[in-house]
Amino acid sequence: MLIYNAVPKAGSLPLMHILHSLVTPNNFTFDMIFHPPDAAYPSAAPLTRLLTMPLESVFISHMAFTVNAPRGTTWVQMVREPIGRMQSMYYYQISNSDDYTMRHGKANIEKRAADVRCGCAKQSFDACVRVRVARNCSLRVDSQLAYFTEGGHGGLEEAIANMRKYYTLVGHVEAFELSVGGFERLIPRFFRGASAMIRNEPDLLHGHRTDATGDGKSFNTKLCVWDTTRQLLAEHAENYAEERAFHEAARQHFSHTLGVAAPSAVACQRQR
Repeated sequence: MLIYNAVPKAGSLPLMHILHSLVTPNNFTFDMIFHPPDAAYPSAAPLTRLLTMPLESVFISHMAFTVNAPRGTTWVQMVREPIGRMQSMYYYQISNSDDYTMRHGKANIEKRAADVRCGCAKQSFDACVRVRVARNCSLRVDSQLAYFTEGGHGGLEEAIANMRKYYTLVGHVEAFELSVGGFERLIPRFFRGASAMIRNEPDLLHGHRTDATGDGKSFNTKLCVWDTTRQLLAEHAENYAEERAFHEAARQHFSHTLGVAAPSAVACQRQR
């Protein structure tokens, strides 16, 4: 069994598309489950479901790692530079880009507008960070390391240990094509043909565009984060140091596993 406990906004949509497209040619079962959007993520692992699935299966969910998965499970994951991912999540929540945001984007916009002090209604990501720091509002980087801990409740050391012990490969959005090639080389049972898919569907390399226009303003969501914004988050986001350290460990794990240079530590940034 292959489990991809997908981190949201870290290349999960194109990788899910690739795996789903390979079901017939590679002859495996595909299943995925996503809990209601108001549920806490990462969600708990659905052990009853996992333990009854065929061994030749791929299972995908925004769930936390668990040591109680079926014996012989292969774990894979994708991660992303933490602040770039945080920006993507910020815009995604108010977009109209998929079924979730079509149903819940308006409520998220209203929630931001109701919080006059810290809600950042109609603000760009960079402006929101500046406002929240100036008004002494709480700031947290959306966690990736939680997906690598039992039940999503562990800390940095547990996340790194589990990544090194259980994950065949942790790919990176910033090196998506190289990551997919690594999955195919290391896990051909499920990923055979994945690299050819990218050659035939080059749009997979560009990810899923989020157009954040639902709050009455349009933002260029592909702009890099200002360097000043990065500095503010480094100084004020309460979990930044741990998330940054985990991402660095994931970069080194990727480099060691594939024998290549580590992916970029920062996808891009703007100076001001």
